[in-house]
Order: sequence, then C-alpha cells, then structure tokens
Amino acid sequence: MIGENRFCKLEHIAANRAGLRTRQSLPVRAATSFRAATVRERLLGRTSRRPRITEAGVSALVLATIMLLTAAPAWPHHAFAAEFDAKKPIELHGTVTKMEWINPHAWIYIDVTGPDGKTESWAIEAGTPNTLFRRGFTKDSLKAGTEIVVNGYRAKDGSNRVNGKDVTFPDGRRLFLGTSGTGAPYDQEIK
Repeated sequence: MIGENRFCKLEHIAANRAGLRTRQSLPVRAATSFRAATVRERLLGRTSRRPRITEAGVSALVLATIMLLTAAPAWPHHAFAAEFDAKKPIELHGTVTKMEWINPHAWIYIDVTGPDGKTESWAIEAGTPNTLFRRGFTKDSLKAGTEIVVNGYRAKDGSNRVNGKDVTFPDGRRLFLGTSGTGAPYDQEIK
C-alpha cells in the first residue's frame, strides 16, 4: 500500500509536467483504477483505445495506395522551341559511336568529319525508346561503326546537339526519329 501511494504521487507529478490533467484528490485505491491507468498509458505513449476503421476508410486507403503505385512519375520535359531552332536545319553524315536508350529521349552519338578533316562529336536527340521501338528501331539497329545520315535541327546555344528528324541507313532505309507533339516543324508534316 505504501509503495502504491508513492507511485501515484510520482505519476501525478509526471502527468502534470507532461500537461495531462489528473485529479489530485483521487483516493489511493482509485489511483490504480481506469483513469490512473489511462494517464500511465498516455505517459508511456500507449493507449488502450484502438481506432475504428470503417469499410469506407478501408476502401479509400486501398484506392489511394493503388493510385500512388500506378501513377507515372512526372518527368520534366521541354518543348522543341525551348532548345532547338526550327530555322537551322542540318544534315549530318557520320559514324555512330553509341546509342543510349534512356527516357524521356533516346540519344544517338555520332562522329562527323568536317570539311577541314577534323572530327566532331554530335549528340542527336531522338524520340522515346518506346516510340522508336514501335517505328522499327531495335537496340541492334544502330551499332557503333554504322554510317548514317541524320536530318534535324541545331541547338539554339550553338552546341553540337541536334533534335533528330530522321535517320537514313546505308541500305537506304529511312526512319523517323522525332516525337510528335513537341512543336517541331515536322509535326505539321505528320498531321
């Protein structure tokens, strides 16, 4: 009984410091009652009351989880006119050094020998890998060392980057490289 009384006083002191309301006038036996146990559980971070989940709550939780798991990430994207100049068409004859199949655009890297004999590296922005695949490209279509001709539009900043319109293979096949809906000049040709 004596130890129980000492515990109750300590519990009341701790509860007051934590900002919880208790009754100071509780008799010793009442200190071990439901109210004292609730104070003790609150202090320890436990609660005896469980939240009730309704069917509507479960449905909302399931729907929210499905939406989060199936939502596609919003990739930052640019319009054609933000980086490339429609008034600067270019035709490049070069050798493929590598092709990167990455989203949101695939990239083709070629070495072009200029009129002065110097070799320059160029990066050609193409459509998405999925779009290229549907148009007939495979990962083996542009192996390193393949000679190609690329038509496209130069970068506004003057760098060796091109938004590719189409590529012509040594056997004469021609494939469309661009993505429609970006505002490039060839969008009007497609429609």
